Amino acid sequence: MISGSGPEATEEFISSAVAGAAVAAAKRAAQAVIETQAAVSAAARTVAESSAEAARTVAVSAAEAAQALAAAVEATAVVTAAAAAAAAAARRTEAWLTHAILHDDLTGLVNRRLLIDRLSQALARSSRAGTTVAVLFLDLDGFKTVNDTLGHAIGDQLLMGVAGRLTECLRDTDTCARVGGDEFIIVCEDLTHPEGAQLLASRLQTTLAAGVPVGGRTLPVPVSVGIAVSSAGSRPLDLIDEADRAMYRVKGADRELDPRTGRPRIAEPAHHR
Repeated sequence: MISGSGPEATEEFISSAVAGAAVAAAKRAAQAVIETQAAVSAAARTVAESSAEAARTVAVSAAEAAQALAAAVEATAVVTAAAAAAAAAARRTEAWLTHAILHDDLTGLVNRRLLIDRLSQALARSSRAGTTVAVLFLDLDGFKTVNDTLGHAIGDQLLMGVAGRLTECLRDTDTCARVGGDEFIIVCEDLTHPEGAQLLASRLQTTLAAGVPVGGRTLPVPVSVGIAVSSAGSRPLDLIDEADRAMYRVKGADRELDPRTGRPRIAEPAHHR
């Protein structure tokens, strides 16, 4: 209510109203500032929390990625090692199979298949070098008696011992093969004279006659030897056949012994034509 009248009262009323409005506006402005500050703070917290969560997520993701990488590296190493081991095993198996195919199971000497291959190569080299190749065919005399009286186990030991004795008498360039139960073939290359083959045959006979240790005893091993010497155009199988026939010419229960040595005679070298 206006307490008076006139211009002064009117001005007082207007001033009072203006002041009240200003106070109300100030209060509203202050409230707005407070609310704005609260909103800003809330937004800041939200941003901070989001940033922290994002940082944690990134850290976790980085850790998981590092673990996954480490696991992958380890798995790769395991697979690589396994592959290397498998490859090594395959090479060993291949080498074993190759050896088994080309060698005698009992003595470890080369077998007929590898012998023919080596003889073919020796003949090719001798043709280029102008030398000769000798094939010695050996048959153990009385081996059946050893098997019958002492048993096959002793017979096998004897064959292994003979193989060792023969190998000891040969050069690195010579080849010794077991081609039958008690039959052996030796290939000698780079011979300048056929007499060299006869000297080798005599040395082999002397060595075996001295005895082979078997089962706590030493058994003398008489052996018949046939020799074939190559010439121009010689073929591997022909040389082997000629040496075989030469050996049988001196083999037999009633054959004469060489009066100079007391051992079975050695067939004269047959020259392939």
